[in-house]
Amino acid sequence: MLPESGGIEIYYPKENSIKSVALYPIHSTKRSYPVKEGAHLAIRTIRRFLEKYGDDIETIIFCCNEESIDAYLKILPLYFPRNETEEKIAVTELPLDIGNEDGEPVIPERQIRIMDKPTLAAMRKSSLEGFEETVDLNKEFATSTIVEVGRHPFAKMEENPDTHKKSHMYGKTTDEQKEKDNKRRYERYLKRAKTEDLTDIAALKCLYRTGTDKFGRPVIVFVGKLFPVNTVDLDKAFLYLIRVLEPIAEKDYVVVYFHTQSTAENHPTMNYLKNAYCVLDE
Repeated sequence: MLPESGGIEIYYPKENSIKSVALYPIHSTKRSYPVKEGAHLAIRTIRRFLEKYGDDIETIIFCCNEESIDAYLKILPLYFPRNETEEKIAVTELPLDIGNEDGEPVIPERQIRIMDKPTLAAMRKSSLEGFEETVDLNKEFATSTIVEVGRHPFAKMEENPDTHKKSHMYGKTTDEQKEKDNKRRYERYLKRAKTEDLTDIAALKCLYRTGTDKFGRPVIVFVGKLFPVNTVDLDKAFLYLIRVLEPIAEKDYVVVYFHTQSTAENHPTMNYLKNAYCVLDE
């Protein structure tokens, strides 16, 4: 059973060689989406999909509730007529807008508009022979009215509008929300670190706490050659690191790394190190 109808979900069976699929619509009046329009969209999307990949699917089942069953029973014959009579009805009752090639609605306001630049306009007015001539784009654009990249608000980096809206709704800035999310993530890791069996990581003796320096700061030792990246469970290794650092996380400490005799098989990826730093930085 797939949780949504149409769109990405209908491609799942094809990609996984599944012959039968059941779909139930996510649209409803409760979610402020009219059932009739939602049914048209869902059924039309399926129809477009079957036109392209019909040989790969044997059965598609629409799972409807009491709210949507009548709409689907009425609209299905418009897109899947079973006889000549239903074909004639479909001609008159199908909506004028039947979407794009995938059945998805086309909303002009959401289409990306490309402004007609002077250089492109000139090229369109020229003959086909003109396209065979060499054009110095640097010269053409230098003399055009195009705004330099980075000096126009369109090129300004801005935060995700959805994130900004969500932060505004909850009365928190993006930084505050990010800090709270990071703290929750660290607490989840810490809970796991305290409950999971990490004796196999401790047995490696590649990470341990030893004494203090002359300033009284705790010293953590990491021996590179004893850390087998390709065979160790990196997730558990990270949990063990959190367990070791937790008692001293709120104060200054020193980490000493011994690189002697270590090889590429002892070096974790940079992405792994970045993720570890981001969590521990909290």
